[in-house]
Amino acid sequence: MSTYKFDKDVFVGKVSDGIFHTKISSDYNIAAPNGGYLMSILGNAAIHSGEFSLPLSMSVYYHRPTKPGEAEIHTKKLFGGPRLETFDIRLFQGKEESITCTASFTRENAFRGLSLPSPPPNLPQFEECTKAVFPQIVFYTPISLYLPEVQLEWINGKLKGERKLTGYLEFADGREIDPLSLLLFSDASFPPVMRYTGGLAWVPTIEISVQIRGIPRGKRIGLISMTRFVSDGLLETDAELYNETGEILALSRQLAVIKEKKRRPISN
Repeated sequence: MSTYKFDKDVFVGKVSDGIFHTKISSDYNIAAPNGGYLMSILGNAAIHSGEFSLPLSMSVYYHRPTKPGEAEIHTKKLFGGPRLETFDIRLFQGKEESITCTASFTRENAFRGLSLPSPPPNLPQFEECTKAVFPQIVFYTPISLYLPEVQLEWINGKLKGERKLTGYLEFADGREIDPLSLLLFSDASFPPVMRYTGGLAWVPTIEISVQIRGIPRGKRIGLISMTRFVSDGLLETDAELYNETGEILALSRQLAVIKEKKRRPISN
């Protein structure tokens, strides 16, 4: 078994056909276990239920906060074909269902066809970035987030109108990034809206959809994350993950609730 922390923390044990046991780690907590981490556990259960090992797309609904500790995952194959299989995946704690997911998996090089050039991502140089440090948030212990200092000024109360992050992500223990871990990293930055509002009590996700569009190569990936629309206490966050050479790896969009502390003035 792998000695890397992530592999231990997404481990699932088969109980019977379509039923798996797992133990959710508290090391990915923000206010509760991070949604991307939970998505990786669900993806691992589906991989152990089918023929294909590459996540292609996942749509996940979080019904209630999941807690660290014991959980059970149920998987049901909805479709199986020569290059794609789709699963219904559900996570239970006790008798309560806390997460529902529909996910499709494939194999490498299963899809070939038209490819069009895309503009390169507008990412800063890694040397221009600073490691984000949040002493009260354990989530940023197993993973590392690097951003330009200006995008971290909200921590010290310097608020800006821009709701966008550009930087890099990696595992703190040097693990290489693979398609399963892209599910974690698709939800691994703090909400970009914090650059506008400052520290928030929580921004819990209602739903997230992730598409895996490439195979990672190496230990670090580029991140672009942004929020454009905030209304009636709801917001969306769109994220893009890239190889360091600029190829797209994953796209995600999530709908979340913004639970705000007292507002502070915004500096222009």
